[in-house]
Amino acid sequence: MAVRKDPRHLRKAADRRRTRRLGLKQTVAARNAEPASGPQVDLTEIIVEAILAEAARGDRGFSDKTVTTALRSTLQLQTPESPAAATLANRFHQIDSQEDIDSAKLRKTLQNLLELAKQYHEADRNDAFISYLRVLSE
Repeated sequence: MAVRKDPRHLRKAADRRRTRRLGLKQTVAARNAEPASGPQVDLTEIIVEAILAEAARGDRGFSDKTVTTALRSTLQLQTPESPAAATLANRFHQIDSQEDIDSAKLRKTLQNLLELAKQYHEADRNDAFISYLRVLSE
């Protein structure tokens, strides 16, 4: 069987190849754009609950500084010197080790909370940010 070399036939074959390629690219893009199936986890809520649980334990010296130290050290992958901040940082690491938690999203959430803590820093109050988190969680 002879191969046809007429231009019309070659154009049609090229168009078929292009549409197949384009269709494949669109299905891959659609597959990547779909959100992950399964329950969505609210990382901010989980982190705020961990902070408030540590604050509710009643340890002396647990303040906004402790929270910001724990947030900053977790982002820098370090261990804080303060025992209260180290406990909270360990809690953040436990949250990160859970299966359904995305580490990149957790780091972004910790960064956002750190920025928020800087905004709520008051010189005369040691618990302004913690009080703000309590109000939000209610």
